[in-house]
Amino acid sequence: MSEFKHDLADSRTRFEEIVWPEINGWFGDDPELHRTEDKPGTLREDFDRVGGVDYWAVERGAGMVSIASRVQTYDKTTFTIRYSRGTGNDTEYQKRVQQLNSHYELPTYTVQAYVDATLRVLRNVAAVRTAPLYEYIMTGTPGEDWPLIPSDENEYFFPVSWSELHGEVPIQVHDRRRAELMPDPDNPEDITAYTDGGESR
Repeated sequence: MSEFKHDLADSRTRFEEIVWPEINGWFGDDPELHRTEDKPGTLREDFDRVGGVDYWAVERGAGMVSIASRVQTYDKTTFTIRYSRGTGNDTEYQKRVQQLNSHYELPTYTVQAYVDATLRVLRNVAAVRTAPLYEYIMTGTPGEDWPLIPSDENEYFFPVSWSELHGEVPIQVHDRRRAELMPDPDNPEDITAYTDGGESR
């Protein structure tokens, strides 16, 4: 298995085994989680590579939402946005901007989690509607308003802090006190308490 595929498998396992049990209540009473990677051929390519959808959360008899997820093993309170690749291939930033500008579908929510890989416990996680997140990002310019950070893989990322989004874009955070986001709404278990008024895409 290549290093990339190994990292991807680790991320999926951490999301499904560590993160999802802590946040599934944000997406319904008893939602079923479905992995795009498990779907056949063209469907997987279109939803994953084109649409950026990693998972579907389905509430039977009610509806479903799509999720773009990122799980990292250090301790931050930011959404990490990949801006460029050394290969020149499009990143999620470029794809989301194109989707917004062209009125294409985006993942309903973007979920960013941080876990302790050794202890296999959740440090923190946040969810936000993808469209308002990128509309907010597009009010600035990466490299100017959003400082670019290089990685070992000749890629560049920029962080968007949860505390900066608070008050600008409705956001749900698992440990709000740790992320310095207070006070809570009346029903902190329901993601709609944080995202009401956000337009679905």
